[in-house]
Amino acid sequence: MLEISKSQIELFLNKSQFNLKPSQSAVSYPILLRIINRLQQDKRFSSIKVHGNIIIDGHHRFICYSYLNIPIEISKSGNNPSSVNLEWNSILVDPIDYDSKADKIYYSKLFDT
Repeated sequence: MLEISKSQIELFLNKSQFNLKPSQSAVSYPILLRIINRLQQDKRFSSIKVHGNIIIDGHHRFICYSYLNIPIEISKSGNNPSSVNLEWNSILVDPIDYDSKADKIYYSKLFDT
Protein backbone atom coordinates (compact mmCIF):
# COMPACT_ATOMS: atom_id res chain seq x y z
CA MET A 1 0.00 0.00 0.00
CA LEU A 2 1.12 3.49 -0.81
CA GLU A 3 1.82 5.47 2.37
CA ILE A 4 0.96 9.15 2.04
CA SER A 5 2.00 11.80 4.53
CA LYS A 6 0.01 14.86 5.48
CA SER A 7 2.69 17.05 3.91
CA GLN A 8 2.43 15.11 0.62
CA ILE A 9 -1.32 15.80 0.52
CA GLU A 10 -0.73 19.48 1.31
CA LEU A 11 1.90 19.74 -1.43
CA PHE A 12 -0.44 17.99 -3.87
CA LEU A 13 -3.24 20.47 -3.11
CA ASN A 14 -0.86 23.43 -3.42
CA LYS A 15 0.71 22.38 -6.72
CA SER A 16 -2.17 20.76 -8.63
CA GLN A 17 -4.64 22.43 -10.95
CA PHE A 18 -8.19 21.13 -10.62
CA ASN A 19 -11.26 21.77 -12.76
CA LEU A 20 -13.47 21.74 -9.65
CA LYS A 21 -13.33 24.11 -6.67
CA PRO A 22 -13.89 23.31 -2.99
CA SER A 23 -16.79 24.60 -0.92
CA GLN A 24 -15.30 23.69 2.45
CA SER A 25 -12.14 25.04 4.04
CA ALA A 26 -10.74 21.87 5.62
CA VAL A 27 -10.48 18.11 5.18
CA SER A 28 -9.54 15.38 7.65
CA TYR A 29 -6.18 13.70 7.05
CA PRO A 30 -7.27 10.43 8.78
CA ILE A 31 -10.34 10.23 6.52
CA LEU A 32 -8.15 10.82 3.46
CA LEU A 33 -5.91 7.94 4.53
CA ARG A 34 -8.85 5.57 5.00
CA ILE A 35 -10.27 6.42 1.58
CA ILE A 36 -6.88 6.11 -0.14
CA ASN A 37 -6.36 2.74 1.53
CA ARG A 38 -9.76 1.51 0.34
CA LEU A 39 -9.21 2.84 -3.18
CA GLN A 40 -5.92 0.95 -3.32
CA GLN A 41 -7.93 -2.18 -2.50
CA ASP A 42 -10.15 -1.47 -5.53
CA LYS A 43 -13.10 -0.23 -3.47
CA ARG A 44 -15.15 2.51 -5.12
CA PHE A 45 -17.33 5.23 -3.68
CA SER A 46 -20.37 7.23 -4.71
CA SER A 47 -20.05 10.12 -7.14
CA ILE A 48 -18.83 13.61 -6.26
CA LYS A 49 -21.75 16.07 -6.11
CA VAL A 50 -21.12 19.38 -7.86
CA HIS A 51 -22.98 22.59 -8.63
CA GLY A 52 -21.39 24.27 -11.62
CA ASN A 53 -17.70 23.74 -10.93
CA ILE A 54 -17.98 23.70 -7.12
CA ILE A 55 -17.92 20.51 -5.06
CA ILE A 56 -20.93 20.25 -2.78
CA ASP A 57 -20.31 16.74 -1.44
CA GLY A 58 -17.20 14.61 -1.82
CA HIS A 59 -14.13 16.72 -1.04
CA HIS A 60 -12.25 13.83 0.59
CA ARG A 61 -13.13 11.45 -2.25
CA PHE A 62 -12.19 14.04 -4.87
CA ILE A 63 -8.76 14.58 -3.33
CA CYS A 64 -8.10 10.84 -3.00
CA TYR A 65 -9.26 9.94 -6.50
CA SER A 66 -7.21 12.84 -7.91
CA TYR A 67 -4.11 11.91 -5.91
CA LEU A 68 -4.28 8.32 -7.13
CA ASN A 69 -5.17 9.46 -10.67
CA ILE A 70 -8.41 7.45 -10.72
CA PRO A 71 -11.29 8.73 -12.90
CA ILE A 72 -13.90 10.57 -10.85
CA GLU A 73 -17.64 10.11 -11.31
CA ILE A 74 -19.43 13.43 -10.99
CA SER A 75 -23.14 14.13 -10.57
CA LYS A 76 -25.01 17.42 -10.44
CA SER A 77 -26.26 18.84 -7.17
CA GLY A 78 -29.09 21.29 -6.75
CA ASN A 79 -27.42 23.07 -3.84
CA ASN A 80 -26.06 26.49 -4.67
CA PRO A 81 -22.89 27.51 -2.80
CA SER A 82 -23.34 31.15 -3.83
CA SER A 83 -20.93 32.63 -1.26
CA VAL A 84 -18.12 30.12 -1.73
CA ASN A 85 -14.80 31.43 -3.03
CA LEU A 86 -12.13 28.95 -1.95
CA GLU A 87 -9.02 27.58 -3.64
CA TRP A 88 -7.41 24.19 -3.04
CA ASN A 89 -4.13 25.74 -1.90
CA SER A 90 -5.95 27.33 1.06
CA ILE A 91 -7.59 24.10 2.29
CA LEU A 92 -6.48 22.94 5.74
CA VAL A 93 -5.46 19.29 5.92
CA ASP A 94 -6.58 18.76 9.49
CA PRO A 95 -4.92 16.04 11.61
CA ILE A 96 -8.22 15.60 13.47
CA ASP A 97 -10.45 12.67 12.49
CA TYR A 98 -13.91 14.05 11.65
CA ASP A 99 -15.55 10.61 11.72
CA SER A 100 -17.13 9.47 14.95
CA LYS A 101 -16.55 5.97 16.28
CA ALA A 102 -19.98 5.01 14.93
CA ASP A 103 -19.08 6.44 11.51
CA LYS A 104 -15.86 4.41 11.43
CA ILE A 105 -17.74 1.22 12.29
CA TYR A 106 -20.38 1.94 9.66
CA TYR A 107 -17.82 2.61 6.89
CA SER A 108 -15.73 -0.36 7.94
CA LYS A 109 -18.74 -2.65 7.62
CA LEU A 110 -19.66 -1.05 4.31
CA PHE A 111 -16.20 -1.16 2.70
CA ASP A 112 -13.94 -3.52 4.63
CA THR A 113 -15.94 -6.73 4.87
